[in-house]
Amino acid sequence: MDYIASLDMGSETMVMALAEVNAGRVRVIAVEMAGSKGIERGKVKDEEQASAAVGQLLEVFREKHGMNIDSLRVSLPATWLKRTTVKEVLNPSRGVKEAYLDELEKRCRMSLPDDGREPVATLPLSYTVDGKETRHLLNQPVEEGSACYVLYSARESEMEKTREWLSGLGITRVDFYAGIEAMSRAVASKRNGYQNFALVDLGADSTKVLVFQEGVVVRDVELPLGCSAIDGDIHTAFSQSLDVARQLKHEHGSAVSALEKKDRKIIIPNTQYSVTLRALLHIEQCRLEELLEGVIFQVQSSGFSRALPDGILLTGGGSQVKNVEILLNKLSGYQVRRAVITGVEAMDRSWLENPGYLTAFGLLACESKTRKSLGNLWKRWF
Repeated sequence: MDYIASLDMGSETMVMALAEVNAGRVRVIAVEMAGSKGIERGKVKDEEQASAAVGQLLEVFREKHGMNIDSLRVSLPATWLKRTTVKEVLNPSRGVKEAYLDELEKRCRMSLPDDGREPVATLPLSYTVDGKETRHLLNQPVEEGSACYVLYSARESEMEKTREWLSGLGITRVDFYAGIEAMSRAVASKRNGYQNFALVDLGADSTKVLVFQEGVVVRDVELPLGCSAIDGDIHTAFSQSLDVARQLKHEHGSAVSALEKKDRKIIIPNTQYSVTLRALLHIEQCRLEELLEGVIFQVQSSGFSRALPDGILLTGGGSQVKNVEILLNKLSGYQVRRAVITGVEAMDRSWLENPGYLTAFGLLACESKTRKSLGNLWKRWF
């Protein structure tokens, strides 16, 4: 049995997950969260603070779970990554096999210019076979055609800096993955039937929009506006600190003020002042509407807005805002629900419904960087 561990470094929280791998099955056996420090939109702004936060998680795994983690899969957000579209010509074949797809991906990675960047992920976008577009090529006969991939790369210097401060915590091996790949592996599983949908990650500092067709990401965008903007609005209007504003949002927040039947006074923590619930919710709803309108625009701009029978899946901390599904449904007309992780199994099934775990769990479902040494343990996604 093998063990793999992952790390998702968010702006507000860090998540570390540990899974056992047995006969091709990935099963999460432990997961922990800690407050994030030194991180801004996925970028390490203070190595000392970030190191202390990761060290706290490693200590919890040692003391609580009896596991000494010395290797990690780390998610890289869009702010680290450069996105390049690469096309490769398909050679005639009676039936495309996995080895041929491996060779195509290798050719894509080799096409990256030597400019100090390292490929992190190579994801298929589409294939054209005998004049027809398809999302999946495995076992298809090909007379002529082309393959379109999206290549994500990151600066070698930035990754090396991260490896250095993680090595100071006893992490001897670090494998980097694109956050989009981790999110895709977490939810785009044939087991749950979701194939044509939009995944919206409502984060603290940014909002990610991924549009899927047949389980393949056809559009990925990160908007530089997140739910922490609500904290700033409440702080400006009513409170004297962002911590108090965040507390008001978490304890009393809702995305739709009209659904609160009774108005009432709310005491602002650490003060003798109060504010009406509807005044608080009006501020929150206005900011959420602005944020979600941006999401809807990106979905419509994808060219697949009419081909999303599975609707919109929500994840991220903002997905836990009361009635946010109702607000997005009213604004967009799509069916909206919270994402459930399907790419892995878990010792506690409730973990699969926690939006904060999606990226960390998705990392565990990604194809191993050492897939050849593990034999047939890691299968191709589709």
